[in-house]
Amino acid sequence: MQGDYRSLFIGWLAGFNPDEYTDNAKEDESIPPVPYGMDMLGPAHRALIKQFPVDQDVLKAAADLSREFMSQCDTIEHILDPLSRNEMKALLERVAAGDGMKVMAELNNQSFYRGDDSCQKRMACDDFATQVLDIRGVRVNKETEARARKKRKKEAAHRLHLKSVMQRADAIWSEIDKLMEQKISKAYDEAAKKMIDLHDASKQEKKEAEFNRRLIAFKAKYSRRAAMMRRISKM
Repeated sequence: MQGDYRSLFIGWLAGFNPDEYTDNAKEDESIPPVPYGMDMLGPAHRALIKQFPVDQDVLKAAADLSREFMSQCDTIEHILDPLSRNEMKALLERVAAGDGMKVMAELNNQSFYRGDDSCQKRMACDDFATQVLDIRGVRVNKETEARARKKRKKEAAHRLHLKSVMQRADAIWSEIDKLMEQKISKAYDEAAKKMIDLHDASKQEKKEAEFNRRLIAFKAKYSRRAAMMRRISKM
C-alpha cells in the first residue's frame, strides 16, 4: 500500500522463531527485503502487531536492520533533486488530477524499497536469528540489573524503616496496647503488623533479647485474646 511493505514484513516476523535457526542452521534461507521505517511504526502497524504478535527482540532486530540497510538507499530528496522542471510539473499535475496515491507509491518504490534488492544485502535467517538472540541477551541482562537495583533500593529503604522502628520501640509497644483495647479484628491486624516490625527491627539491631522479654509479657497479658495469639503464634 503506497509502496509501504512494513505490514507484509510484520507478517513474516510474526512467524519467525530464532531458536529454529540456532538449533538447526538453514543457510539457504534468507530474510525478506527489510522495508524502510521498521524503526518508525505507526498506530496501524502497532494494531497489526496486536493481532499478529511479534517477539519484541525480533522487532528490535528488524528496526536495527531497517536503519542500517536503508541508510544506503536513496531518499525522496535524492529522487526529486535530479528531476527537471517539466518532470516535476508532470508529477504535480497528476497529483492535482487525483493520481496522488499512485505518485506517492512510485516515489516510495524508487526510494525506500527496490524489488531487485539493489539497496541492501540479503541476510541469512540464521544470521538474523543470531542477531535477535544477541539483542535478547542484552535486554535480559539489563532487566536483571534493573531488578537487582530495585531490590537493593527496596532493601535499603526497609533497613532504614526498621532502624526508625527500633528508635521508637517504646512508643510502638504503647500503640499496640491501645490497639488491643479496641478488641476488633482490624485493630489486631494492625497490632500484629507493628509487632512484626518490632521483631524484624530487633533482629537487625541485635536486640532480640529485649524484644523476646516484652513479647513474653505481652502474651501473658493478652493470653485470652485467642484471635491475637493466632496472629503472632510463629513469634
